[in-house]
Amino acid sequence: MSRGDLQLDGLLVRPIVWRLELGGDGEGMLLVHSAARTPQRVSVGTGDVSVYDARGREVRVRPGGGTVTLPAGGFAIVER
Repeated sequence: MSRGDLQLDGLLVRPIVWRLELGGDGEGMLLVHSAARTPQRVSVGTGDVSVYDARGREVRVRPGGGTVTLPAGGFAIVER
């Protein structure tokens, strides 16, 4: 059943995985976040990686970087 008109003021489009890099020249930090409902494999480059679940609990620490699996809704911080 439908009644009336629908008006849409805006639409927010988010990528499934987004990244924010701070610093430069191979130094600094990288934040990678997943909005996916399933785990996602992502390349994070070099550095020490801490992976967190959707509640912010640390689930894995990995020196060296490379490719990591982000839990559903989770994120990773890479220190270079």
